[in-house]
Amino acid sequence: MEYLFAFLFGAVVGSFANVCIYRLPRDISLYQPRSRCSFCGQPIVWYDNIPLLSFLALRGKCRSCQSFISFRYPFVEFLVAALFVLCYLRIVAAAPGYPPITDPDFVVRFWFRHPDAVSACVIGCFFLAALVVATFIDLEYQIIPDSITLGGLAAALILSALFPWWHRPADVLLDDVLLAGRIPGLGWLAGLRAALDWIGSEWSPHARGLLSSLLGAAVGSASVWITGFLGKWLFRKEAMGFGDVKFNAMIGALLGWKVAIGTLLLGAVFGAVGGVAVLIRTRQSRMPFGPFLSLAAGLFLLFPQELFLLPEWWSGWVNRMLWE
Repeated sequence: MEYLFAFLFGAVVGSFANVCIYRLPRDISLYQPRSRCSFCGQPIVWYDNIPLLSFLALRGKCRSCQSFISFRYPFVEFLVAALFVLCYLRIVAAAPGYPPITDPDFVVRFWFRHPDAVSACVIGCFFLAALVVATFIDLEYQIIPDSITLGGLAAALILSALFPWWHRPADVLLDDVLLAGRIPGLGWLAGLRAALDWIGSEWSPHARGLLSSLLGAAVGSASVWITGFLGKWLFRKEAMGFGDVKFNAMIGALLGWKVAIGTLLLGAVFGAVGGVAVLIRTRQSRMPFGPFLSLAAGLFLLFPQELFLLPEWWSGWVNRMLWE
């Protein structure tokens, strides 16, 4: 039952994601006017706007003018719905103590006893929906709107302060390097650590969560900016847009500085493979990098432990190939 709820809720959010994909790059309000056919301009009645079902009932055509509805609409709804189910499986259903039976009473009791897992799932679901919106806008317009990047960055900072456990375990770079004052010119940060200890155990975790988020945003934006600067210097053309810088800042603010670097590296691998495929098929060498960042960030959210083990697995495989 909980998986069906996650799917249905995801389909509804996916329907709103379609609204964002269409309206944000056109600078149209998300709330007014009502949804309407992009061909004849006729407003869409509520029973023609039910996620997935309306598309099937109308056989993919507008009720008024019989124009074909883009397949992107049901695809995005299904994609977001499937991602919500997967997020629930990876975050809530995988948590220790999750009931092995699907009795609603046991599941609801688990939700109330583990609010951290439930809130993490909700945050993760909306983060995945934002990645989907950014991906489709970037694919069509080669931009990522500030409402997603900067708005997501602000939301990540607030959520990190409200839910400090999101950035557990303790960050070695934050606690043992920055706040210890070991970097030349940043010794004043040691005083910040003393201030955190002074404010007491009640508020200190929230402050540390905010600092971890700020560190992730700084590393995420700096890593993409430096990569873009080097790419422009080497290839004498724009390598990455500033939208990618802000986008990875948002990712780092929510998922941490390690994931921000991992997202850039894994996204570069995906981008290289995708770029070669597009070059062979269309002879075009320019393509947006945002979708690959989205794919990598989504994988790090859902499969963090497996992805962080990849370098160890890779080095072991290379050693076996060389020495065995």
